Amino acid sequence: MHDDGGWRRCGTRHLFESRWFNLRQDDVLLPTGEAITYTFVEHPGYAMVVPLLDDGRVILERIYRYTVRETVLECPSGGLDGEAPELAARRELQEETGWSADRMDPLGSFFGSNGISDERFHLFLATGLRPAGRPAREPTEQIEIVEMPLAEATELALDGRLRDAPSALALILALRHLRRAPAVTARARADAVPDGSTDPALTASAQYRRQGGDDMTTNKDTVARYLDGFRETDHAKILSCLTDDVEWDMPGYFRLAGKEAFDRAIENDAFEGSPTITLRRMIEEDGVVVAEGAVRSRRRDGGRLDAVFCDVFEMRDGKIARLTTYQSDATYPDGP
Repeated sequence: MHDDGGWRRCGTRHLFESRWFNLRQDDVLLPTGEAITYTFVEHPGYAMVVPLLDDGRVILERIYRYTVRETVLECPSGGLDGEAPELAARRELQEETGWSADRMDPLGSFFGSNGISDERFHLFLATGLRPAGRPAREPTEQIEIVEMPLAEATELALDGRLRDAPSALALILALRHLRRAPAVTARARADAVPDGSTDPALTASAQYRRQGGDDMTTNKDTVARYLDGFRETDHAKILSCLTDDVEWDMPGYFRLAGKEAFDRAIENDAFEGSPTITLRRMIEEDGVVVAEGAVRSRRRDGGRLDAVFCDVFEMRDGKIARLTTYQSDATYPDGP
């Protein structure tokens, strides 16, 4: 809804025009009778997407922004080119990430910087994602795709480490929308919106960052994904973190070697359900990551495992080559 506010435009001209935006200058008479010149950017607007995978992760981009001389974490986005915002959102999702979406839910439209521009951005949550071929990026789009749980991405937005304002707003609104929208796939909703029994920063990396850890390295990220794999009882995620010749040693209990043996050891018939893992501390030095924390799990005999652990990960090329686990108050009557 437009409102002239008592401002009367007496003349207008374009100082610069391009396919992306125009620089416009107006002669304006204020309600007080004062005459001024107002210069601003005319912009067609843009669409931004929060792409949510079925496992609760979102697809983000690390993209270099020349204006601020920084590589910034953002949601996929792009300018309107004469089409409706949803069509632009679908186009940009495919062009920048190589994914398409069965569903686009609008999250709102907002002015980006209304003191100097009429630019408006339109936010969408994309679900039902499927691969749609290779991305078709522009030469200036130096993009690295990053996937992380929505809860973790929202934490980055809330504490200011994700510094692109429209992306931060989009993630926060997406999380709120998921809490209200039953139509999203059950798995995506459960993984993206943790219930009240756990901390909202579900993942190990989010727990680490909440404790002030702002030095997440490739090795630490691998260890965090490994721990999350155990929390989710996700064999594929765990095994993706390991070298083929991985060794696992728990002094006094077992020692094994190789991915196949590791895979068999992941399932322990003495326990049921997925464990609750809390990461207390993680440090790295000379290719070795040490993770300390606590684990709780239900035993099939009705008892509970309530233990603290210290895992020593020897890394090779970003993967776990050897793991030594020290754990107190834990027993393994049927093997690892």
